[in-house]
This record gives sequence, C-alpha cells and structure tokens, in this order.
Amino acid sequence: MMGPGRGENLISGGDVAFPSTHWSLVAMAAQAESGDEGMAALERLCAAYYRPIYAYARRKGSSPEDAEDLTQGFFGHVIASGLLAKPEPGAGRLRTYLLTAFRNFAAKERRRGLAKKRGGGNLEGAAIPRTSNRLESDYLCVADRQLTPEQAYERKWALALIDAALGDVGECYARTGRKGLFEQLRETLIGTFPARGYGELAEQLGINEGAVRTAVHRLRSRFREALLARVSETVVNQGEIEDELRHIKSVLAS
Repeated sequence: MMGPGRGENLISGGDVAFPSTHWSLVAMAAQAESGDEGMAALERLCAAYYRPIYAYARRKGSSPEDAEDLTQGFFGHVIASGLLAKPEPGAGRLRTYLLTAFRNFAAKERRRGLAKKRGGGNLEGAAIPRTSNRLESDYLCVADRQLTPEQAYERKWALALIDAALGDVGECYARTGRKGLFEQLRETLIGTFPARGYGELAEQLGINEGAVRTAVHRLRSRFREALLARVSETVVNQGEIEDELRHIKSVLAS
C-alpha cells in the first residue's frame, strides 16, 4: 500500500486513447452466471470495491464481524438483485453509485438485525476477500487517520485501483520473462525516486544509467496505461477518465 501523496507521479503525464465505455466491468459482472468472463469481471469488481466498502462500514461504526457480513451480503445482493444490469440514468461514477447502493442496503440490513448469513447471495466461486483478519488489518492502515467514512472509502478505492494496475503490469513483465526487472524498478513508481538511486539500480541490473532511466520511463508509461484501463471499466464515457485520474491524485494527496 502507498502512503499519503505517493502515487501522484504515477498518474500524471501522457495521453492514452481508450474507446468510449459504459461501465464495461459492470456489464460483464452482471452476467456472472453466464460463464468465465462474467465471473472474472465479478472478481475484478470485488477486488476494486470490497475493501473500500468494508472500510466505509467500519468507519461508520460497525464491528469487524458486522462490517464483513454487510460487505459480503451487499455484493451478493448486487448480483442477485440485478442492480448492475440496468443502472439508473444519470447514475454517475461507479464508485458513487455503489456507495449509495451500499448505504441503502446497510440501512435495510440494520433494520432487519443483520439477519443475512455470511457468504450469502450469488457469489459462489468468486475469488473475493473472506478473511476477517486480513480485511481488518487492511482497514487499520487508515483507521488512525482523521477520515470520514466517505474519505476512508475513497482512499481504499484509489489504492485498490493502483494496486490492481501494478498487478497488471507485473503480470505483463512476468509473461515476458522480466519479473525480476519489474520488482527492482517498481520502487521508482512510489513517491519521488532520488536521482542517485538510478546509479545504484544501474549497478544492480548491470546496465548503464541511461538504460535504467529508459526502463523506468517505459514502466511508468505502462503503469499509466494499466491504470487508465482499470478506470475506463468504471466510467460512462471516455471524457470521465481524466477526471477520475485527477480525483485519485487528489484522494492520495489529502
């Protein structure tokens, strides 16, 4: 995970064109029962929003157990109810749409006394977080900050997108036999990497400093492309992508 202000340099500079989208990740996840593609989309959706929703629930005062029950139940409800299949006109950003939907769900569940059991809904087979200790330790990374529930949700959302994009780039490097290179260069994506660090990296990699700077530039470009791809899955049109990137930068800087 990255601390405050880190990651800002990851999402600035460069333009990558993406086709107009309409919550493409949501559209695929809504068809999770139809096959592997839908289930994979559901897992990506959960990976991006499970911890943010959990952090919101905890910040609102739920115990770790109740927060996990609410989060697990919510994603089951999202799929079973068809909430993703036909979002309301003007629903806006997926992050705000899901948070509003969770607020409504949590209010109803509390009135029902958290009657639903953990693991319910239509999430069988999805690789989603289920370990309370892991969820709670992840939440505690922001628990000591003076954040509102909404701020905790958005910070976890931003960090989840960055972590997912880093994972995508890491997989790409691994497929081409450059996993070691990625592991040694990924630190250059966090914060402001000191100029003297390039010389040290050059020695470690056995290449000259100019080649290191070129490799870092390519890594940053690929990271930005990966982050843009992740963001593009959750917006209505291409024009919103840059707005979301600016919002991520703002959230991490606060």
